Order: sequence, then structure tokens, then C-alpha cells
Amino acid sequence: MQFTLVLTKWNGTGVKKAEIYNLDKLNRKVIFEGLEHGYNTYPTDFDMVFNLRNEINIIVDAKEAGKEPVMGQTITYVNISKALEAAGVPSYVIWVEHSPSDENIKLADCKVVLIWNKGKFIKRNQICELFECDITYKELQHYLLKKHNVEPYNPAKHKFNKSEYSWK
Repeated sequence: MQFTLVLTKWNGTGVKKAEIYNLDKLNRKVIFEGLEHGYNTYPTDFDMVFNLRNEINIIVDAKEAGKEPVMGQTITYVNISKALEAAGVPSYVIWVEHSPSDENIKLADCKVVLIWNKGKFIKRNQICELFECDITYKELQHYLLKKHNVEPYNPAKHKFNKSEYSWK
């Protein structure tokens, strides 16, 4: 499992390229040992959660090619998405696949193999019919943001109350 803190800076005309805050700490593992709660109940991790101003929520799980989604993770992802949908936030769970290697995984280039939305799973053959068989996560994200009219961040337009999220 990997946690990455990514910082972006507004330059007045657009967002600069995201930078990893501390590359040396990127590959540290978080161990869940001892946190089980009864039979077959364990904490889970997220590969990516993308929530833009509660205009859309996307959870992404990246698996090695040929590996099935994990049931416990699926339950967690779907339950969170259902709760957000009930609150009026369009929500998706997307599974992508990557090649089995020790190389870094570029999520943008991973192929979409399964989608959950509005209580339904969209399987690979249906993805082929709706989009294309080899649609990448980046292409699907672009499509979803456009479908839901999610604009890029603009500090003059997209205001939010930081104190609502501050622990200081």
C-alpha cells in the first residue's frame, strides 16, 4: 500500500504540475496487523479517491492484470459511493488493470476493466460497447468530468470555507 501527498500550486493561469511531497517516504507500507475485527473483517486501503468540490466522487482501485477485485474493498468502495450518491454527489468506483512488474504504475494509462455507478456494475464487455475496449482511466475521467460539468479549479469562482476543514 502506498500513500502519496501531492501538492499543487496555483500560478494565476492554471495549476502547475503536481509534485510528490516526500519521494523518500512514498514506498513505506502501512501495516494493518492487529486491527482485524472478527472473522474476515480487515481495514482496507484506497489507491485513489478523487472528490472535486462534491461535484463528483471517483474511487479507483488498480489491480494487476487478471486479478479480481477484493470483496472487502468492493463493499467499502460501493458503500461510500452509495452514501455520496444519496447526498446528491455523482459517484463512481472504477477498477483498472496494470501489468505485473515492479515499475511504477501510471494510473492515467491503466485500462478500465470494471465500473460501479448507481447500483450497477458495468463489466468489460459493456465498457467496450459504451466507450472502447481499451479506454484508459485518464480518458474515462475526462469523459466523466465533462458529463457532470465539473470545471477545472478557479480560485475566483470556486470558493470554499477552509475553516470547515481545519483542525487548527
